Amino acid sequence: MSCGIAKSQVAALSLFLLFGWNVHLEAQSVTSNDPDLELSSIEVPDKISKGIRLAPWAHSVVAGEGTLWIHDNRRVYKLDPDRGSFSEIQIEDWSAGKGMPGGASFTIGSGSIWAYLKSHGVEGVHRYDPSTGKCLAVVSLKKGTIGPMLVFGEGALWTFDNFHRTLQRIDPGSNQVTATTDLLKGTWWPGPVVADGFVWLMDGDKGLMKRFDPQSAVLRDEFQAGAPEVGFFRQPFEGGFYRFTVQDGAIWIANDKHGSDGTFVLTRFDAKTLQRIAKIESDSSGGQPVVWNGFVWFLTAGYAFNRISMQTNHGAGKLAIISQDNRRETGLLLRDDKSLWVVGSKTVIRIQAKKKDYDNK
Repeated sequence: MSCGIAKSQVAALSLFLLFGWNVHLEAQSVTSNDPDLELSSIEVPDKISKGIRLAPWAHSVVAGEGTLWIHDNRRVYKLDPDRGSFSEIQIEDWSAGKGMPGGASFTIGSGSIWAYLKSHGVEGVHRYDPSTGKCLAVVSLKKGTIGPMLVFGEGALWTFDNFHRTLQRIDPGSNQVTATTDLLKGTWWPGPVVADGFVWLMDGDKGLMKRFDPQSAVLRDEFQAGAPEVGFFRQPFEGGFYRFTVQDGAIWIANDKHGSDGTFVLTRFDAKTLQRIAKIESDSSGGQPVVWNGFVWFLTAGYAFNRISMQTNHGAGKLAIISQDNRRETGLLLRDDKSLWVVGSKTVIRIQAKKKDYDNK
């Protein structure tokens, strides 16, 4: 379904693009204990930082199209990492005062901004042009959908409603829902991961991983990836709290155990055979694992990042990022093909490899 916009609105948006808000910030000096990495730090202006949410379950920052995008429920900011500047994109519906619901999901893909909100008479996914902020299309979802997560991958936009446990595929060519799957009871957090030719979901209640066909959303396989979730009435001290990622032929499942010893466990499975390859335990670690440049990265104590080599499945040392005033920098980890991003409330740090690949010695 297309969404209309008045001519006066188009003129206003065009005028904004000509004189739009754009602030250039000098990159701050940051260093690390790894000479093979190139780091740059960009200060986040107060106007933007006030609206940043960094909780893993409801963050307002995504990496896509080679850069970072931040929303504050009223507008979207796009980072130009080479110039160290943020450009403000006034989204048609949001700037009119409607905004996005608190904690609502948005993502980037197929050259568009995608967000879930109620506008143009439809409560559903809205697609916007990132150059103009103009609404391009709206997609009505299954009746009763509540604030779904949005993820782009395998050539499509995927929505997942954790309340009704509904997975839906939206084709960006037609802006139509082309596949829907209803799951059984379970806690499917942190939502879908789309990678390596499948859509992946994990039921934290049962420690069960499922993978779905990226065209039909039909369930293809499932396997036991972990113990049932910790809970007073569900095997206390035996389960875990899961986060996972899939990349480069491997599934990495992090278990922030709430058991008697509190050990952080990272387990690797083969994404094709679904067989377990390795199990790594680490004290004082946690967070969402991120695969980038031959390593699995995750946050550890002391404001540093642990690295596991994908070649050896062993620790490859901790990365400490030091600012000019001798502070250790940390934040939400995000990735794209060229960069690893550390997003804090006041600072964005871009990490790039000086060499194409690590030796992983």
